[in-house]
Amino acid sequence: MEELQRKMEKLMRFMIRRLAGAAALGGETRRGLPLLAVVAGGPYFFLQVLAEKGRASVSEMAAELGVTLAAITALAGKLGRAGWVRRTRSGPDRRVVWLELTPAGQEVLARARAIRREVWRSYFGVLSTEEMDLFNRLITKVLQAAEQGGER
Repeated sequence: MEELQRKMEKLMRFMIRRLAGAAALGGETRRGLPLLAVVAGGPYFFLQVLAEKGRASVSEMAAELGVTLAAITALAGKLGRAGWVRRTRSGPDRRVVWLELTPAGQEVLARARAIRREVWRSYFGVLSTEEMDLFNRLITKVLQAAEQGGER
């Protein structure tokens, strides 16, 4: 198990470096922020979840990503200033803040997804169809265990 963990962590480090390099080649977004700010970290998952949900409250995003309300508020502010996320307050309860992707946010997310897809292909493209099927089954099994709280 320890050897598998070391190898997975090493692979993850390679992938993060490759994502960073690919994002650096992607240059800047229209708002002057580096694409790396989206591709290789938390902003990617924030935008990804928001795209899946369509619209979410700060509380929903914090619960989904497993971080504090303060972390979501800070990231939403940063991405809002970049023009990628729209923040609106609920009419009846002004404490509730709704988050949505803007068209610019959808565009930068599409660029980030394309870079991530290319990096994944560069590493996993060496696998045969049978190996990919096996790997998919194994990852599915691990993901199911994670979704059930890691219980066997």
